[in-house]
Amino acid sequence: MDLAIAFLVLCGAAAGVVFWRRRRAAYAAILEAYGPDVHPDTAAALAAAGNNNEVARDGLWLRAHERELSERFRRQWVAVVDGEVLSVSTDAENARKAAHAARPDRVPFVRRLP
Repeated sequence: MDLAIAFLVLCGAAAGVVFWRRRRAAYAAILEAYGPDVHPDTAAALAAAGNNNEVARDGLWLRAHERELSERFRRQWVAVVDGEVLSVSTDAENARKAAHAARPDRVPFVRRLP
């Protein structure tokens, strides 16, 4: 019986290691794709759900409109939900909080523009 429990604990630990390695790899891929100026909550949402989710679509929208947005909001943090800029701030957390207040049902894509 003790051997069976030890085996189950070992399997659970191995599964946890694999999970966190995959999560770290996904987070690294996000930083590579979107740059280092992505809010940690945005990166975590992307890592958890992959590229086929609402946050990823907002990131693609932001990337497609980056040039025009950078002209208006240079070096500021922009929070996007459903292809709409909900908040802009010089502080990442303020941009995230304002967007979350406007749309509490969604995780905003928050990124600092160049």
